[in-house]
Amino acid sequence: MIGKLLRSTFVALIVAPMALVIIHVLAFWLEWFQYGIHLTLYNGTSLTIYTIVTWLLFMAPPAFKFHNFVSIVVAWLFAWYIAADWVKDRRVDLVSPFLTVGVLLLYLAAWRHTSILLYFPESFTLFFTAWVMGVILSVRDKFRKKKTFFELLEERGFKLKAEEKFGVQIPIKCKHCGAVIHSYPKYCWNCGREL
Repeated sequence: MIGKLLRSTFVALIVAPMALVIIHVLAFWLEWFQYGIHLTLYNGTSLTIYTIVTWLLFMAPPAFKFHNFVSIVVAWLFAWYIAADWVKDRRVDLVSPFLTVGVLLLYLAAWRHTSILLYFPESFTLFFTAWVMGVILSVRDKFRKKKTFFELLEERGFKLKAEEKFGVQIPIKCKHCGAVIHSYPKYCWNCGREL
């Protein structure tokens, strides 16, 4: 579980800032303000990691404006979707947001020597978005039809004959010597006899 937790946290720490920046850069380049969407993180100048992190934690005052707030929520939702779908462990979905916030706060406090000012409930939106995404993926996985390996191959254009499709439980044990085999060979790697 520790490995999955670290992977989920790493993905969230990479994807959320990237998604937020992409949303704001697109808004600037495509001039979304003409349509009444005012996103103010990016204005054509360079961005710092510090600025992005303070926005993601809702510590920057402009982050509370409606369109900015929505863009941050969308960035977190996207990050948690990617992280949760990759890790596929709902227990990790509950714990990973705490580790993610801890890393972001550690960056601000230890590296930038910034005083931490969190607002309730805004600063805790990332927990809510993580849990919402975990529930959505759990429901999706529960109702999604499980596909076999052969069905996935056929979806991608590989046509297989009926005799080429057979299921194998791996690992198997050699019936002669009892060796554990993690593939489906014709002969045992240990005793050399035919399986």
